[in-house]
Amino acid sequence: MTSLYEQFLAVGNIKSLQSGQKVADIEKQSVLSDSFEKPLDISDERMKALQEIVCKSKTGKKTLEDAKSTNVRIIFEPGMKSRGAFSPRKNAILLNPIYSNDSIAETLVHEARHVWQERKQDITYSSSQTPKTLFMTGFAAEADACTTAIVFAHEMKEIRPEIWEEHKKEKYAPMAAAFEKTLNKTNDLAAAMDSSFQAWYTLPIKDRYSADYVDYMERQSTSIFASSKFHEKMSAQDLTTKLCQTPDGKSYLKNASVLETPEKLNLLPETKIHLEMVLTNWAKEQNKPLSAIDSDAIYIRNQNGTYTQGKKLGQYASAPLQQAVKSNRQR
Repeated sequence: MTSLYEQFLAVGNIKSLQSGQKVADIEKQSVLSDSFEKPLDISDERMKALQEIVCKSKTGKKTLEDAKSTNVRIIFEPGMKSRGAFSPRKNAILLNPIYSNDSIAETLVHEARHVWQERKQDITYSSSQTPKTLFMTGFAAEADACTTAIVFAHEMKEIRPEIWEEHKKEKYAPMAAAFEKTLNKTNDLAAAMDSSFQAWYTLPIKDRYSADYVDYMERQSTSIFASSKFHEKMSAQDLTTKLCQTPDGKSYLKNASVLETPEKLNLLPETKIHLEMVLTNWAKEQNKPLSAIDSDAIYIRNQNGTYTQGKKLGQYASAPLQQAVKSNRQR
């Protein structure tokens, strides 16, 4: 399966990526690199040096070894719009060589964790899943990969402090702060990972992933296999058991049901409306009942920070929301 992250880079709207940097900024750097800097180093020697850095950390070494045991390749990919990505289609972790080794070391760990999720734990997210399962799995997979990268960066704090310091300055800094605060207070790695994982859901990038999940579902719902969509389910407990593991294989998320709460499983009003439009059109074309689709389990996050129980498209009555429906139809 081609990862959603990979597809987002091709057809999605995400403007900022796991590094916290904006795509436009990265594109500018790439142009400047091509025009004014020396040729990019994509040598085997550099790749070896990068992996040696990662393996100085217990978490980095374990995560990298898990990924490499699946025979995934690790390659430099000039011209990328992000620091890195896992491409199942290419069977490769792709890394952007315009960044220094210290800058992409945690990216390698992040993407290696995605390999572990998919190849070792069979955690994938696709349009064959119900909306609730797709969003719950997609969010959790990103939160877990980011958390694993934070554990790595923190373990490097003494021997390569620049990795941790850089991580603390990025848009994922709230996760790093939550991790360090809990670890200092409890000296419990699992508890610190729990805190970091949950902090991911407060980041602005979550909303961009949400919008691109819906774009992905819209494209997939019109494919020749459209009749097989939106039926597979996974419980929060099963997802947590397979996904949320410390480097030693222990569960770090104490309460699996938190993944189903309004604070975690929510969309902006306009994104929720777009989702319901996609599902309504699909159900009409396939002669499927909307009642069989669990999208009403996904909450709406209002501008004032409150949450509203999810609804299906026909249940939206307020003028602002109806206007949003019209706007989405006209885009």
